[in-house]
Amino acid sequence: GTVYIARNRPAFSSSNGLSSSANLINDGDAETRWFSQEEDAWVYVDLLASYNVCRVVLSWEAAYASSFDVQVSLDAENWTTVQSIQENASLI
Repeated sequence: GTVYIARNRPAFSSSNGLSSSANLINDGDAETRWFSQEEDAWVYVDLLASYNVCRVVLSWEAAYASSFDVQVSLDAENWTTVQSIQENASLI
């Protein structure tokens, strides 16, 4: 089966909104959320090991991003885009 490898791993972001923290993106609680103070924000989760990633699931609320990149890195400095999403209109 599918394993939620990002749950409670260290999370980092370019900015946090009031009462928000990057660690809220992967706490497994649908009632919490991360949001940024800037329009062109980024967030990433350190999985603490290398994995073969077969699926990325994002749960959006009303202020979802319509365009974004899903990227991977072995060192949190050099990033490779594995999927570029444009004009997303899905609240999954």
